[in-house]
Amino acid sequence: MIIFNSFFNLPSSRMADFKITFWGGLYSGIISGVVTGLIVGIVIWLLQSKHEKKQLQKTCEREVSLFLEEAKRYIGGSNASLISQSGLGSIPENARDFIQFIEDDKPLPFWESNIEKDYIKVVRKIILVKTYYYKLSQASSHLDTIIANEFLKYTDTLNYPYYMKYFYGLLNGYSIESLQKWSHHPKYLSEEKLKTINGVINEESLRSDIQKYKDRRKQFIAEFEDLEKTLIG
Repeated sequence: MIIFNSFFNLPSSRMADFKITFWGGLYSGIISGVVTGLIVGIVIWLLQSKHEKKQLQKTCEREVSLFLEEAKRYIGGSNASLISQSGLGSIPENARDFIQFIEDDKPLPFWESNIEKDYIKVVRKIILVKTYYYKLSQASSHLDTIIANEFLKYTDTLNYPYYMKYFYGLLNGYSIESLQKWSHHPKYLSEEKLKTINGVINEESLRSDIQKYKDRRKQFIAEFEDLEKTLIG
């Protein structure tokens, strides 16, 4: 009790020094503990994040590896150009099959963000192929509509698809003989039909749209063939 009373009977100057020392030490200890806790927490978080990132990278690379093995089956198919009544359908068969394969919910941008250099180049090539395909799709859709309207001036809705197929066949490099062989009915590609189709191909007002389609198709096929060399050699 005497000690307790003597504590409260300290001179005011000594009591002030005591308070400063006591509260200063207390606050200093709290701050030091908070800072230490933050540092430890940040270190643990960084280590955990690094571990999770590494695990995610391994998972994505495993998924990409399986994806590429399956992709090779499609890319390694027939590269003969298809004869179709649409510009988009008139691409090599293996390119068409590959595009259908990668459009089936494949998370290409997600993979690209979470893989290392071993796979990232080929994934970026695939994304580029897909980009050029969409550009071709836009040009083709526009040209399909224009050309269909042109052929409907010469024939009916029942027969104009044949004109469209022959149009894209000739435009994309098929010979008349190969188109006649493909149709199994040479009379379908008569001199009159050929004159009409060639007239549309050479129509001045359509030249810009036709050339845009041809350029986009050429770009897409070039990118696809580059991907084919990368994956198959």
